[in-house]
Amino acid sequence: MSNPAESPRGAMPPDGFVLLGQADPPAPPERAEEVDSDAADAWSDDTAPEGLPAEVLELGALLAALEPNRPEQVVLTLGGTVGGRLAARAAFLGMIAAPAAEAAAEERDWSVILELGLSASQLAVLVQAEPWLPPVRAGVPFYAWLVERGVLTASQAEELLDQSLQAGAPLFQVALEQGVLDEATYVAELAVFAGLELATAPAGVQRCSVVGFPFGWVEHFELVPLGETRGVQRVAFAAPLPDALLARLAADLGGPVQILLAAPSDVAAWRRRWLGRWWELHRPARG
Repeated sequence: MSNPAESPRGAMPPDGFVLLGQADPPAPPERAEEVDSDAADAWSDDTAPEGLPAEVLELGALLAALEPNRPEQVVLTLGGTVGGRLAARAAFLGMIAAPAAEAAAEERDWSVILELGLSASQLAVLVQAEPWLPPVRAGVPFYAWLVERGVLTASQAEELLDQSLQAGAPLFQVALEQGVLDEATYVAELAVFAGLELATAPAGVQRCSVVGFPFGWVEHFELVPLGETRGVQRVAFAAPLPDALLARLAADLGGPVQILLAAPSDVAAWRRRWLGRWWELHRPARG
């Protein structure tokens, strides 16, 4: 059974509402800065190879912070519109200014975010919230763990890694799309791997969760509130949330949070329903 994370409310934005339209967010949270600082230090100015372009050094620092994931899987995870999502998340969390984040989102290039003052270790935390980046536990990537459990053969895993390169998409996105793994097996194994419980489909959207849950978290992350049970906020995710972000979420909510896992398609459907309900309550249609 998963343990709810609890973090006291500190110098966080009120109710978690640091939206892109607001001015000058607060200073970056210390928890994100502390994540994998050894990897970031490995690429400090004192030790960085001379003559390499800045973007190469930045990519190297990010890849080091996300080890042991394969570099190509990190790069594939960062493709498409992910750069814009990462910029929006960074602004929401107060890591960079909102106008700069909007400009970076238009570039659709993750490396632009690092030019705005975000460190590679901070960016790594945001990337770890992407549902298709292979999760890592105790230094073992999820796909290697599936091979150890016999869910995938070694040859299947290697073939999927090759196919993801050909398709230009992350490993598990390709695995589900091609039917190598069905979604139910994927999320069940991921729950065991991460030591988390599975979410059950909510009967509806509780009004209290729509009113009391910070909109920005649902807007910028692949998650959906499922309601409160005995003072613990239950939240469904498509992938395990990094500890630093879980602590920030608990701080914004002012109480403990329990992560539950659900299939990516289910989280997407529940999230759309929650966002629709939020808009009904906060932006009612005018006669």
